[in-house]
Amino acid sequence: MPTPLDPAPAERIDPDDDAAVERWATRLGVDAQAVRNTIVAVGGDSEAVALRLRSARGAAD
Repeated sequence: MPTPLDPAPAERIDPDDDAAVERWATRLGVDAQAVRNTIVAVGGDSEAVALRLRSARGAAD
């Protein structure tokens, strides 16, 4: 059972929910297809998706 000090679980991104994918794409500064491709690679955990996209963007800079 989670305690008040436990972090909240990461939000899941549903790749079939166009509105959710667009929200995350805007939030992360990428296009919707990049979000979907990343979900395929790492799963729908929003923190994992954000981490992968940020690290990929940092490698490209």
